[in-house]
Amino acid sequence: MHLLFSDSLFKNTSHYGCKKDLKSNHQYFLGVIQPPCLSSPQSSFSIFLFNKEIPKAIAVTLKNHPVVNASYTADAISYNSEINVAVAVAMPDLQEKLSKDIADISWQELLPHAKRDAIIIVEPGLDLSEVAVAIAQDNTASVQNWIANKSIAKPTADRLSQWNDNPQTQFIALIVQPFVVVQESH
Repeated sequence: MHLLFSDSLFKNTSHYGCKKDLKSNHQYFLGVIQPPCLSSPQSSFSIFLFNKEIPKAIAVTLKNHPVVNASYTADAISYNSEINVAVAVAMPDLQEKLSKDIADISWQELLPHAKRDAIIIVEPGLDLSEVAVAIAQDNTASVQNWIANKSIAKPTADRLSQWNDNPQTQFIALIVQPFVVVQESH
């Protein structure tokens, strides 16, 4: 069972599909998309939904009722052996949106996030929202480059100790689940 999250699934897709209500035995249409890279008869559907609980429920349902996991081909219905559930999100300018969400916050307020090891420190000179976008979009090359250059890092024990001694130290912060990306205010 695979959960696939992508922001590019709307490009060149076909919207079609059918689902059978197993309780009432009625069929109804379900919004599904099939990306071009999955256009072979053996490919699986990707299902477009917003609620994060629904894709999991659909994947479990498809696993338990494989006859529903099907797609139309030119001549027949093709039953898929794999389950792929996708959530597509349009993000026209994520960096602009995140820039508006930057918050001022004290170390005391960040402490619960530090206790769960979720803090990522962004050094001065690097744009906080740029780092947040790279993390959100899983831009591995940029993130690894910043880590190698020590531009972003988890806080060291010395830094944690300094901030614990002065809990009113101020930061700017962005939440990029499961992380909180912060930069010390000067």
